[in-house]
Amino acid sequence: GALDLSDGHVRIEGLGQHLHGISGRVELQGDRLVFPDDHPLQASDSGGTVSMRGRVSLDSLIQSRVSLAATARGFPVRREGMVLAWLSGAASIEGTIT
Repeated sequence: GALDLSDGHVRIEGLGQHLHGISGRVELQGDRLVFPDDHPLQASDSGGTVSMRGRVSLDSLIQSRVSLAATARGFPVRREGMVLAWLSGAASIEGTIT
């Protein structure tokens, strides 16, 4: 199955981060969550954008394997609403979370 998102909103109160325009697709493939390259998970805040693609394999309730890539363009990092930094660039993470 799959979950298509469009025009979503999330407010992370502790950080004061308000994400809007959340869109993308999450595909459910067996024990994996996939954020496909052609429909990455995307969000905006204060004119900046961030997107994520890749997969998370749910091996068990206490262990997961991840392979994710994120791209940010002028995306604000906040603490209690105050902008601490503006991020632009790309990052990736691969490994096991326990």
